[in-house]
This record gives sequence, structure tokens and C-alpha cells, in this order.
Amino acid sequence: TNATTQVITVTLSGGISVTVTSEAGTFTSTTPVNSVFSVTINLVPNSANHLHVQGQIAIGSCTYSTSSTTIDKNGNPLTIVQGTVALTPTPTRSPTPGGNICAPITAVIAAPFTFDGAGTFCWQSSNLGAYINSWNATSVTINGVNISNLYVPAASYPAKIGGYWYVGYSSGVAWGHFEAK
Repeated sequence: TNATTQVITVTLSGGISVTVTSEAGTFTSTTPVNSVFSVTINLVPNSANHLHVQGQIAIGSCTYSTSSTTIDKNGNPLTIVQGTVALTPTPTRSPTPGGNICAPITAVIAAPFTFDGAGTFCWQSSNLGAYINSWNATSVTINGVNISNLYVPAASYPAKIGGYWYVGYSSGVAWGHFEAK
């Protein structure tokens, strides 16, 4: 784009704020309209602007949860090119049976599922629910696709392999978290 600003639109049910961070700075909206936040951000001229979107959600009257992403609803990186910039394509890989999935399977899980703690696990599931979220994890993968410390809606899950997803989880801290709900 040749524009120097861009409006980022985020739908976040129960949201109280959305913050977008990029090379140009940090931009926040606290005024949703029907759960839709519009955040106007500046763009660094003649550069690729890499966006990190973080939403804060109210759960009950006193509890808050934060979710973040660097990919759009189609799994593409949140990058806006301002001006003329030569981008180097990022290679992608498609998981295939027998591909780079976790092993050995340590448990079979189904949504709703929550795990808090340290360790390395490989979970098999045919039902991961409407979304996955994780934080303070060293690594989280679905069928070999990195989703570490991201909120991932079901529409963005990679295809099942043999009717299952294989979730690899690793965290070195007791406050590491994974949930499928």
C-alpha cells in the first residue's frame, strides 16, 4: 500500500481492548462497536510492517484473559508492506501423514481440555473445540505446525491426519498453559 496508516479490524467477543504492535509503535482501541474493534495504526514508510495483535477479554467481573496472534484468520502472516519493498517469501510446509508430528502419544484428549505446567507431551485428539490458546510455552504444534503462544480459532487448524490432530506441547515453567475449548 502507499497509505501511511491502516485500520485494523478485530472481532473480539467480550473484549475490553485490542492492541496492535509493529515496527511503527503500539496502537490501542478500547471502544468496540458490537464486539468489533477498529485500531488505526501508522506504517513505517517503504518497509514491511509486521503486526502483533493482542486482545484483552473480560471473563466474569474480575478476571481477564489475553490472547494474541501474528496471523490472520486464514493463517497468513499479519504483514503490511508500505511503499515498494522486496519481500523474501517465507517457506510453508503442509503436514502429511508420517510428517513432522509429535511422538510418542502421551494421552488422548478432547475439548474442553486445559493443561497448566511444565513438561513435554504429545496429545492425540479428534475434537479440539472452537479454539486453542496457549501461553508461556516453549513450543506448541498441531500436526507439526507451530502455534506457540497464540490464540487459534478452529477454522485455522491444519487438516487432520488420519482423522486426528497431534498436539505437541512443551514448557519449562509451571505457569505454561494450553487449552482447547
